[in-house]
Amino acid sequence: MVKFQKVEEMDSDSNAFGDLVHYRTFYSSDSMGKHGIHDYDKDGERYTKGYTIARFSRAKTSRKENKASTQPYHSHVRRDLFLIGISGKRSMIVAGKRYDIVPGTYIYIEPGEPHKTLNVGKQAWENIELWRAHPKDDELFFEDVPAGFEPGREKGAKARKKLS
Repeated sequence: MVKFQKVEEMDSDSNAFGDLVHYRTFYSSDSMGKHGIHDYDKDGERYTKGYTIARFSRAKTSRKENKASTQPYHSHVRRDLFLIGISGKRSMIVAGKRYDIVPGTYIYIEPGEPHKTLNVGKQAWENIELWRAHPKDDELFFEDVPAGFEPGREKGAKARKKLS
């Protein structure tokens, strides 16, 4: 059983986007703990055996106009990923469609499905991130959003669900 603290009271164990997003791992299937760049090392235990991670992510806003960032459009070849909205609004593109993760919603990103978070630093949000990376979970990067992307919000898409 895991006892949760308020996200804002938790010390982060890593960050991203120039310190705009803080992470706090609360479950790891192995002794390596938090997710890191070495998870993709071809001779590493996580790459060869796979692993599961559960963590809080917390984004803050930046007062600097140029500070906002967009995550590179990427995919994980063998990873099932769930993002659950706790507070705020996290805007993402998943397989060419825009989704807003807000409290009470979650999104499932299938293995190999390209995705990215938009406008990090312009909106505050808190999410729970859960994923299972199967062995040989390579990360692939794409130059940009696919041709034909429409930036409107998708209503009723199968990937966005309301928690009940």
